[in-house]
Amino acid sequence: MLDPFTALGVAGNIVQFVDFSTKLISKSHKIYKSADGALMENQDLEAIALNLNRLNEKLRTDMSRHLLPPLRAGMKLPDYTPENRDKIELGAINAKCTTVATDLLSILRMFKVQGKNSKWKSFKMALKSVWDDDQIQDAVSKLEQCRKQLDTELLISLSMNDASLKQFNGFKGIDESTQGINETLDEIRSESKKSRQDIINAIKDHKWQEDNPQHVAQFSVKVTDMVEQERITALRERFLHRLSFIRMSDRQEEIAHAHKATFDWIYDTSADQAWDNYVDWLRSGKGIYWITGKAGSGKSTLMKYLYNSPKSRRPLKQWAGKLPLITASYYFWNSGTSMQKSQTGLLQSLLYESLVQYEELIPQIFPYRWRSYDYFGDDLHPFSRMELIKAFEALLKQDGISAKFCFFVDGLDEYDGVHTEIVKLFQKVTASSSVKMCLSSRPLLVFDDAYKECPKLMLQNLTQNDIKLYTDSQLAKSPRFAILKVREPERAPNLVTEIVDKSAGVFLWVTLVVKSLLEGLQNSDRISDLQRRLLELPADLEDLYLLMMKSLEKFYQQQASQLFQIVHRARLPLSVLALSFADEEDVEYAINAKLGPLDETELSFRYEETVRRLNSRCKGLLEVRAPRGGAHLAESKVDYLHRTVRDFLDTPNVWEKIVSQSDPSFNPDLSLMRCYLLQLKTLPP
Repeated sequence: MLDPFTALGVAGNIVQFVDFSTKLISKSHKIYKSADGALMENQDLEAIALNLNRLNEKLRTDMSRHLLPPLRAGMKLPDYTPENRDKIELGAINAKCTTVATDLLSILRMFKVQGKNSKWKSFKMALKSVWDDDQIQDAVSKLEQCRKQLDTELLISLSMNDASLKQFNGFKGIDESTQGINETLDEIRSESKKSRQDIINAIKDHKWQEDNPQHVAQFSVKVTDMVEQERITALRERFLHRLSFIRMSDRQEEIAHAHKATFDWIYDTSADQAWDNYVDWLRSGKGIYWITGKAGSGKSTLMKYLYNSPKSRRPLKQWAGKLPLITASYYFWNSGTSMQKSQTGLLQSLLYESLVQYEELIPQIFPYRWRSYDYFGDDLHPFSRMELIKAFEALLKQDGISAKFCFFVDGLDEYDGVHTEIVKLFQKVTASSSVKMCLSSRPLLVFDDAYKECPKLMLQNLTQNDIKLYTDSQLAKSPRFAILKVREPERAPNLVTEIVDKSAGVFLWVTLVVKSLLEGLQNSDRISDLQRRLLELPADLEDLYLLMMKSLEKFYQQQASQLFQIVHRARLPLSVLALSFADEEDVEYAINAKLGPLDETELSFRYEETVRRLNSRCKGLLEVRAPRGGAHLAESKVDYLHRTVRDFLDTPNVWEKIVSQSDPSFNPDLSLMRCYLLQLKTLPP
């Protein structure tokens, strides 16, 4: 006998299929139209087929795991006992549904073969090109009969399982395969859990009997409500999955976390600040707060810190009052994909993060697309920029009724478009009293003109104490510096002061200089040596990069040139493994390599060797980045230290110098082709 929750899961999958198929073939829902009115029936039919396949797969999974299939010729009849009655009866209903599903999927495959030669206004009209009215009515009647039988048999099953109902406590033993919505228990919504528990409680409380039509009808309503709730949950999750895009969170993950205790000053609410009060703006301000500063001053790190800090959320909660607070972030990234530096990517990301927090708004924000999900179970049409703009406007037109919104957008200067476009968009967005935005960018004139009257701060003027904290903590890691502090208690602290003064608030410059000083300490530099080293390091970032390039041993210049060219040509960050393939010395290696995944020993060797070669040949201008918790090789990427490094290397005179140091026969495109071939050959099964 099926346990109550497994029985409800099996029944839920049947009801979802019956309801979807009945609506599909008995109603004339219009197929999705594009903005210009052209029918796009093929994508709609693909969405229908995709959803039918999902539902059919659930039916087949239930049959194989929990039910007894109808007898075939030569099969022995199983004993019909109270213990297996529900498995036999629900199995028979399941099988009838699977037959209808097979017929519908066969017809959909036929439509796909016909392609663009046929156009229909609804699925029912398309179906009439294959079935006559009697066949359609027969299918509808078969589905309706399945539903009626299901209500009765499920009520019998749950009523007979009285012992399980009495002993049942919590959700132990739920079979994930029969939930009908999610593949893992953790993803099931609490509302779904509650609705299943409500059905079990109602059977006990009302003592419903399967031979009482009124009881069966009341029970049917309960089951319908449960299935509808689970259907909506599944559609929302499917919609949000389509709204997200590949590498959506890559940039945020790659931005360094703020060093301990740095940036805390921004939450200072004292009156004598050298910046506009950020906490006051969070708590009661409106419009835009602009964070600006030099390249490398730490704007992205600060934005990531502000967005994730509970210290930001508390005053924002006060601003929102009794309304829900929705926050979202986006980090423009000029080195990334088109979606990571475009207005489309911005809108899609902000809408996704907002609707994840407030899923109930999806039908209001995307009414036409949601109708397609409701009718067809999916929507395969790509999101257009105009659709996203309208959706974003709809989201913000709540105007204090539904929610308050605070968006954090970093790197406006990295937007791959006309900067005035993004300025106008944000001015329009923040015209609503329900919306405020914290923005960051370099102090380009277009942004200075737009935001000079807004609350703001100039980052490089405010980070002296942060730089001192960082420098002290990094130098403290060196046992040699601890000894020097004891031996030269006056000169050692002065070294830190000199670093702070020379940095001009550029955090990136400080990290590079401290790294150089730590190398000096390993070589037993005295304080005087460290001071001279600091004096010789240029204060300008580009001059510092040039000095780092010049410090490369001549022996390694050709190899460094090849690595820089491969990374430059790849456009997007390569994995460490991919770069190791592209950097293969044997040009025939890709052709001769055997098919099959690499073993752990080879993977580890390639990872270690590639990291060491990068460090010794590229002087830290290229670095390996591994996301938190990611596998060291599979997830690690090779990228520029900072956008300013890429800009520096792209300057004509620098790039010409780099290319001139490689062998004239070297071609980065060929290296990448060999890399991609090796990746295909070594894919895991």
